[in-house]
Amino acid sequence: MKTINKSENRATAFQNALTQHLASHAQHPDYEAGSFRNRFYKDVFMALLYCQGGLCAYTEELICDVETLRGIDWQNGVYVGEVIPQGRDADIEHFDSTLKPAQGWDWDNLFAVGVAVNRKNKLAKGVHNFFKPDLPTYNPHDYLAYDFATHFFVVKPALKQNNPQQAEQVQAMINVLGLNYGTTKDRRKRYLLDKQADIQKGLKTYDSVRAEIYQFFTAFEMSKDDLK
Repeated sequence: MKTINKSENRATAFQNALTQHLASHAQHPDYEAGSFRNRFYKDVFMALLYCQGGLCAYTEELICDVETLRGIDWQNGVYVGEVIPQGRDADIEHFDSTLKPAQGWDWDNLFAVGVAVNRKNKLAKGVHNFFKPDLPTYNPHDYLAYDFATHFFVVKPALKQNNPQQAEQVQAMINVLGLNYGTTKDRRKRYLLDKQADIQKGLKTYDSVRAEIYQFFTAFEMSKDDLK
């Protein structure tokens, strides 16, 4: 789960409308239904994907081709292109689901994630905020390692030794965010094994493969020794 920079919110029409709403209301507009959702869901979703490089915020699986996210599809802070014309189905997801009723449109709490991860795995489960991928302090290499034999993300061994309590929390977040969710794990395994074959057969170098990958970046980087 790579670090995400959400400092550029391209959905400026949404942000302006939310600011105006909060000037006279205590809570955010209803997230589940209503005119606000009808007007801005697409804009927020595509703005999140832009910040995430077209990837699921948690699993790093490709959701949307980066070409789809180019600036020509934005006019006056509104997304005017197609919504993920190619790629896997995805949702806007609330990292901390307890904030959803009153702050359902809080940009800082939103990510675009794969439907399977959101609807079948995470749901309304609790989270540990230190593992939030857009925090300036978040670095996956501080918490995670990748087991190439099983193709599972695991808790970094040094963390288990030095901070057992936080190691337990990281394991909980691995489960909650679906980092090893069945079908995602299988697709990640096939993707990395294909890259390993290219490198070990001498068809490509590690660096050339690194330059062309478009998903599962963290697993790839953590598997450098296994790939060569």
